Amino acid sequence: MVTACWEEGWTCQHRWPEIARMVAFRNAVRDAPVTHWWDDGGNAVAFGRGDRGYVVLNHGRTPLAREFATSLPAGEHCDVQSGRRVKVGRDGRFTATVAPDTALALLATGPVTGSPGCSPR
Repeated sequence: MVTACWEEGWTCQHRWPEIARMVAFRNAVRDAPVTHWWDDGGNAVAFGRGDRGYVVLNHGRTPLAREFATSLPAGEHCDVQSGRRVKVGRDGRFTATVAPDTALALLATGPVTGSPGCSPR
């Protein structure tokens, strides 16, 4: 058993807030189907998990700014990575800018433990 992070070769990434929030996100959307797949053919990908969540990953060198189509219900949804709320229209679309080497993860059910901001409504 590892008793301390950053010792004897252990880095304990599972404790990083970004990783912990995405594990909680994955648990919340666990059995929902993959929907609305999009990629730029390079370093950006986005996809939904039914009407429960939507993820945008930008591993590019420039910000990714675009409109995304989702199966999310209309309303404001929590980005568990930034703590901001993102408004999804009645048509399931939202517009976002995702900085290089970051992600956006909208969760329709609300914030996850340890997520910044996005207090429950």
